[in-house]
Amino acid sequence: MDQPLMVQNAMLYVWGVIFNLVNWMLSVVPSAEQHGAPTPLFGAVGGIQIFSMVFYAIYGLSISVILKRFGAITRTFINTAAICFTALIDVAFFGASISVLELTTFGVIMLAVYLHTVLSKNYIPPPPPPGDGSPAADAKV
Repeated sequence: MDQPLMVQNAMLYVWGVIFNLVNWMLSVVPSAEQHGAPTPLFGAVGGIQIFSMVFYAIYGLSISVILKRFGAITRTFINTAAICFTALIDVAFFGASISVLELTTFGVIMLAVYLHTVLSKNYIPPPPPPGDGSPAADAKV
């Protein structure tokens, strides 16, 4: 991964465009079972679909920046927190219900985020024990 972030994103998006173009071409070709009016070129794409595409493009770019700057652990915590908040939005706006298992899972995830961000801020790992096989320890013996 010696390429700059912009080159990595460009390669990712070029391959994504190629695969999506092939998939789109295969889905637009009429099949033998299709009867009636032909399928419109872009289907029933409306405002919410365009908003969703733009949102996920920006989300993908932000995740690549997070991975480049902060690492995979931070990305994992952000994704799990997003899942928790999405479930809470489903409850608030769509009347979904959360089971006890899901609730305890969300609690454990939030506890892990808290432990990682707040309590481990000043953590210093202990030194390795003497004679652990490292060259520095073996030179002292």
